[in-house]
Amino acid sequence: MRKIVVLVLLMFIISPVDGLRHVAYSKAKFSDEGIYLYFSDVIRDAEKCLDDFLNENPNTLNFSINLYKRVNLIESESRFYSIRGFRSNVTKVVNPFLSLAEGIENLARSQHIFLKYIYKIKNNYSAYVIVRSALTKMEVSADKINKSIYKIEKIELWNETSKIRFDVSNLKSKLKDVYDIISYYRSLLAKFKIEGLVVTVSDDHPFLYQEIQILVYAKNVTQISLFIDSVEYKVNNSIMKYSFKRLGEHVIYAKGINYKGKIVKSNVVKVYVSKIPTRIILSSDKSTAFLNERVKVSGYLLDYYGKPLNANVTVKVDNAKFNFKGFFEFNVTRRSEGFLKIFAFYHGNETYRSSNASLSIFFSKFPVFIYIEPNKKRVRVNETIEFKGRIYGANYFIPVHIFVNSTDVGIINVKGDFNFTTNFSKPGRYSVFVKFFGDQMHKPSESNKVEIFVESRMSLISSKGWMLPLIITVVAVFILIFVYIANIKRFSLKKVKDRSTIHEKLDSIELERVTKELKIPEDIEEAYNLLFKTLTEKYNLKKSLTPRELFKALSNEDFAEKLKIITELHEKAVYSGKKLEDDEKEMYLRLITEILKEYT
Repeated sequence: MRKIVVLVLLMFIISPVDGLRHVAYSKAKFSDEGIYLYFSDVIRDAEKCLDDFLNENPNTLNFSINLYKRVNLIESESRFYSIRGFRSNVTKVVNPFLSLAEGIENLARSQHIFLKYIYKIKNNYSAYVIVRSALTKMEVSADKINKSIYKIEKIELWNETSKIRFDVSNLKSKLKDVYDIISYYRSLLAKFKIEGLVVTVSDDHPFLYQEIQILVYAKNVTQISLFIDSVEYKVNNSIMKYSFKRLGEHVIYAKGINYKGKIVKSNVVKVYVSKIPTRIILSSDKSTAFLNERVKVSGYLLDYYGKPLNANVTVKVDNAKFNFKGFFEFNVTRRSEGFLKIFAFYHGNETYRSSNASLSIFFSKFPVFIYIEPNKKRVRVNETIEFKGRIYGANYFIPVHIFVNSTDVGIINVKGDFNFTTNFSKPGRYSVFVKFFGDQMHKPSESNKVEIFVESRMSLISSKGWMLPLIITVVAVFILIFVYIANIKRFSLKKVKDRSTIHEKLDSIELERVTKELKIPEDIEEAYNLLFKTLTEKYNLKKSLTPRELFKALSNEDFAEKLKIITELHEKAVYSGKKLEDDEKEMYLRLITEILKEYT
């Protein structure tokens, strides 16, 4: 289930949805459309839950629980990805939606209890207390929903250059009906003539210093006093706001004088108070890095209300431990490929709960890119071919293996530009490439594959010596015939030649015009966007493809090897955040130019 939600987040919330997943977030036209569409769907589900509430559907509670779980999981995932470098406005949007879902679940749960006991309260004081408490919690939940809708209505998102807001008009209308049905429930409860005192609370499991409402209902009772842990409070109205400063169980009840002059006591409500929740925010400036690269990690401790706490936090980085207080910041690195695990823990105290957080940073080896080109692609048996190549990403000599088809035919140590030669003893079609198997600092890499066609030698002349004079004679006869025909049609050929010259000049002008029009941007992203747009339109592909998906879709085309190297260099520059070297950028732009000129 977690993976499904991760996918949903990546596709619809974190990533732009305007068909530009291949664009760097910093350079893409910013759009919150994915967030807007997703949470608009949440609003529709909330509307359905309220409809079910109004219709007293027995499945309302299950629907509301599922809605809360859905939004709560999104909130958890948003924090999970936020600390790993994925930034989006989902963080500011999700909180009021979480409050909305929580209010709807409490509303449905209270209605479920109310409907279960409402017809059992005749002459049943205990059932009356349960129903009265459920009604109180419905009122509190409706108010919470109302506040959440107000906050959602104020949210501003952006669709590139225009603002977009959530439509909560239906929610408002349905909430008005919710208040109406709560009023009906209140009038229904008033029909039952149960005299005495009833005490209810808005929350019987608060944490320290959290304000709750204590409600006292009296029928034919006067001189009412409220007792909280045996401390007496005079009650001037039916609602009292209170917060607890001590952990554990607390007892609440009320006393008064009935119309007969006797002291009556209400039901006893027990409230269980816990420590204030805390949360550690732990983040790094990147979730992936190269070996020996320094990555900044920062963190801080917050309480439930978002207030920073100046308390000791223990941080464990692999097997090393460090202690920090309040806000903390440090650098980490790794010398071998793998995950660096960071764990932060707050032990808590007499007021605050303990909490922890963790994150992982993957340190990878450096990528290596290899490109080779032959001086010719069609040769004869035993004819020598010279290959020129260049390796990018390695600043010292590394061994690469030369492969012909799947056979390893040799090893050379290379750095930067290199060359090698080879030949073929048999005719046929061969695939030549070089491969680096990796070392402690660099990833394995394989160059582009070059197809070589080897043809057999002509053997007519060498196999039979007597055929040479015959061949010379035949050639001479053809020459004489050609000269004769040329003299006869000289004038007509001159006209054709003139027309050909005109067409050649026109073709030359057109080619020069097309070349001038094909301006390849110097910017890495802009150049790739031009290539991406051209290829997706030519091959009728989706605009939402990633660079890897585009390469996979075109892997059978003649330019696939060039596109593979373009894709790898693009990923290095955009997703790894590494600036291409001058020679890498030169090859990147050259290959894009070649594809656009030769294949489109």
